[in-house]
Amino acid sequence: MTGGRRTAVVTGSGRGIGKATVELLEAQGVHVVGVDLTGADINVDLSTPEGRAALEAGVLERCPSGIDVIVANAGVLSDDELSVQVNYFGAVETLERLRPMLRADAPRAVVVASRSVLKPVDDAIVEACLDGDEARAVALARQSDSRHLLYATSKRAIARWIRRNAALPVWAGAGIALNGVGPGAVLTPMIAERDPAEQARLAVERPMPLGGMATAEEVAELIVFLADAKNSKIAGQLIFIDGGGETLMGHEDIWETMMRKTSGKP
Repeated sequence: MTGGRRTAVVTGSGRGIGKATVELLEAQGVHVVGVDLTGADINVDLSTPEGRAALEAGVLERCPSGIDVIVANAGVLSDDELSVQVNYFGAVETLERLRPMLRADAPRAVVVASRSVLKPVDDAIVEACLDGDEARAVALARQSDSRHLLYATSKRAIARWIRRNAALPVWAGAGIALNGVGPGAVLTPMIAERDPAEQARLAVERPMPLGGMATAEEVAELIVFLADAKNSKIAGQLIFIDGGGETLMGHEDIWETMMRKTSGKP
């Protein structure tokens, strides 16, 4: 640790949820290494293999004795291949490259996904992502006739990656709590500047019954909780922070599929 403090690496640290997370961690005495395209402690482009390698090298240089927390927050809201490159492959490589640097005392990893995992997706791209085939995933994204699905597709893929990996020996077996958060609509300057009619439309399309849209600071509170040493048992979860909107969008019996699977019934 740095001077007895925990050390966290936060990608996408320059604005929004990432910036709020950095500020909250620092207020709690955590040493934070921020990562972004520009203006951060480490400036890299996570859409590229070279940028991901540079992230690893930069963290090794700054934190030779290791780190305690990874917050894979960097993401783009894009209807092109950047969504796949940053939101999935950038996040996965951030986690996998930095995982060996996590120290043994309460290591934690948190991924910022999205409630968009509940929306329609391109299944072929999701599978290419989970197969680790970035070239194929990018090619499919470029050829897609449903480019509006790409953001949700990238977020569904990373959410499934969390579920697939969190309980493995290299994560939970090594004491690392790996989880994700799924924000609904977050009140950003871009949304706040929209006219009232547009905001009303968004409220219908993206329901958040408890208190309306979230602030970046509210999402950061959840991230910091999951990253804390006191989170000793939560692993493999995607926790929606959307004021209950997910319950309106999904089936009430979320256990039905699991019960069929464990009982052997069709």
